[in-house]
Amino acid sequence: MNIKDCMKRNVISIPAEETVAKAARGFVQHHVGVLPVVNEAGKPIGILRLSDLLTLELPDFVGLVADVDFVHDFGAVETTRPEPELLAQPVTTLMQPVTTVASSGSFFSSEL
Repeated sequence: MNIKDCMKRNVISIPAEETVAKAARGFVQHHVGVLPVVNEAGKPIGILRLSDLLTLELPDFVGLVADVDFVHDFGAVETTRPEPELLAQPVTTLMQPVTTVASSGSFFSSEL
């Protein structure tokens, strides 16, 4: 089985120069927990997770929940907001490194 057989076809991504505030709106609007960060050519350069944004407001909470992308009711966080300066930062300040593979790659390797 090739990687392309399991890939999502309609991936929502965010440009590297976009703000943290815009990324937050994207998570809500598209109901996703991960946004690939892309350069001008549309190539992935990083990845932004919902948990990366939550660490701005509730760093201790994120450490307690193993799979924060699937927590549906954040309670107090719904009425709080990070400082405007944090929201105005580019997403590159929060993104994590990304790992990419060729779509023709195989799931299984004989080198295991």
